[in-house]
Amino acid sequence: MSLKSSNYPKVTILLATFNRAHLILETLESIANQTYANFECLITDDNSTDDTEVVVSAFIESDSRFFYFKKPKQYPQGLSATRNYGLDLAENLKGIYILFVDDDDIVGPRNLEVCISVFKDLDLDFIHYKIQPFTGGFKGFKSVELQPEGICNIDKTRLIEVLDNKIPLASCSVMWNKTALKYERFDEELPYAEELEFYARLIAKGRKGCAISAILYYNRKHLNSNTGAFNSGSPVYLKGLLDAYYKTVDNLTILNLDDYKLAKFFVWKAAIYNEKSLYKYVLKKMNLNFYNKLRLKSIYNLKPVISLILKSKKSSKKC
Repeated sequence: MSLKSSNYPKVTILLATFNRAHLILETLESIANQTYANFECLITDDNSTDDTEVVVSAFIESDSRFFYFKKPKQYPQGLSATRNYGLDLAENLKGIYILFVDDDDIVGPRNLEVCISVFKDLDLDFIHYKIQPFTGGFKGFKSVELQPEGICNIDKTRLIEVLDNKIPLASCSVMWNKTALKYERFDEELPYAEELEFYARLIAKGRKGCAISAILYYNRKHLNSNTGAFNSGSPVYLKGLLDAYYKTVDNLTILNLDDYKLAKFFVWKAAIYNEKSLYKYVLKKMNLNFYNKLRLKSIYNLKPVISLILKSKKSSKKC
């Protein structure tokens, strides 16, 4: 059966955008050129002030699978709210799967095809694939090699790996079964690390997925990106990360997943960022016995040693 057949399940692609008139055309073309053609692309615009609407409107005239929406005033400004608007629009559509795309990236031509083939064989809430970063002009696609050993289970037993980015989940590295996102939205109060809180929350609630070895997405790196600002020590983005940790601690407590290993993760982060309030919050909120609280106190008091280790690692990277 042709991959263009409407008998295949439909994918709803959610493309949030803001002031990307100079880049979004490449993104739209990469979506239009998918080998799997049964999709709809909802472009939600955070009320751009450049020519984004002009560029998008000209493109979608020739492809009925693309739709353009300006975000209404009841949604606050920001990426999380723009994605949430897309999720709200998708609720009443017939798409079976959801894929988030950023407005300056390139989607690999076999992205939808490969993900749908994995969904067909496995009962999963999401597929996590590899991302290839690039700077400047796009240099071309990698060949897609899907190795059986590249598939692994991702569930609440691996939550610490997700929180620590050892399983690097990001909105653009995952295709979702739409039912797994029902009633779930990004936290619009977080200026940074909203994806970390979102994915940790969903996995803590029991969503299950798998990771595949194929590179199916290409993300453009900018000097002024959120990640770059965080790595340069921006206090705003550091606060966003810490706020995401606080919210995740709350989520885990509500779900009765507040065990020692997870508490240790957050106390370790509190020591790294010298955030005593996070350390105290973990001890107050999480259901820990006296012995485990003493263990965590010992870990937090290792702050000077941790600081020396981190400085040593930074120095070795510069050499």
